[in-house]
Amino acid sequence: MRHVFEVAAGLRSQIPVEDQILGQMKNALTSARAAGSCGPTLSRLFQGAISAGKDIRTEFKKHPHETSVAQRAVRKAGEALGGLEGRRALVVGSGEIGMLCASLLAERGASVTMTRRRCRKDGAKPPRGVEIISYDERYEAVKRSDVVVGATASPHYVLLAKDFEAPSRPLVIADLAVPRDVEPAIGSFPNVTLYDMDSLGCDALPADLRATIEQIMDEHIARFYEWHHIHECMPMIEEIRSFAEREMAAELSGSAYDSDAVREASRNMINKLLFSLKEKVDMDMAKNCYSALAKAAKG
Repeated sequence: MRHVFEVAAGLRSQIPVEDQILGQMKNALTSARAAGSCGPTLSRLFQGAISAGKDIRTEFKKHPHETSVAQRAVRKAGEALGGLEGRRALVVGSGEIGMLCASLLAERGASVTMTRRRCRKDGAKPPRGVEIISYDERYEAVKRSDVVVGATASPHYVLLAKDFEAPSRPLVIADLAVPRDVEPAIGSFPNVTLYDMDSLGCDALPADLRATIEQIMDEHIARFYEWHHIHECMPMIEEIRSFAEREMAAELSGSAYDSDAVREASRNMINKLLFSLKEKVDMDMAKNCYSALAKAAKG
């Protein structure tokens, strides 16, 4: 359970507290619910982790830090080339990471080209000023580029060493794909600097920021545990509610009171008693009390 919260917080990501993982978890939860494969406990767990992730990112924005592997890759490329203004960049792949890299490169003054095999299902268009070329033109585009970013979902290499020509000037390649887009042997070519997800790496979080993140996680985890304990007790609570409704209705039968109003009043009274109980004693004792009352209600 804690691992789920750490993933949502971005503590398990290559770039600490990066943004993409939270969107991926939201999509996974939506898909699981649609498929009927996510019950109330798992649903509440993931929703709680996502909420914690949002709170953590709100806090994280107060601290200057890169929040995506795309930002890290573009910064490293700029450092290696002494700036990106006027440089030519190729992004292989037009998914979320590819789009972000193209946008970041363009913001820093690079002339950006992006490969596209097909239109995106979500209809997203490339950033303004980015040229779109066919995926089959990628090797020719590499020859004209100072920066190449690999960001596809391909299960195999999209740039092979046997088809790659050594550049005559410095070329920075950032392979952001998992599995990798760029055959590692290309990194040994003259004038090529190749970064992959491992070499981009992640910086350790400052101790005080890490402590704040852990505190936010602990608060959300405590809320989940409280919900989970109450969820386990709901059958017993419902048994007590039903007993109170039956007894109250029997006591007031034949009176001028409306039966539905009587049942509603008894349910509200029991809710106040039972849910205030857990605030007065620890959860284990509350469970024991609910269990004893439910048994008494059954007779």
